Amino acid sequence: MSWNSIDRIGDVVQYFEENEAAQQKLKELQAKQGE
Repeated sequence: MSWNSIDRIGDVVQYFEENEAAQQKLKELQAKQGE
């Protein structure tokens, strides 16, 4: 594997981690609105 593809995988992993955090915040907001 080239460094470039390893870099690319790191970017994808980071994106999903950030996306997961954003989804968690979204769930919390929706839960508050449901009360």
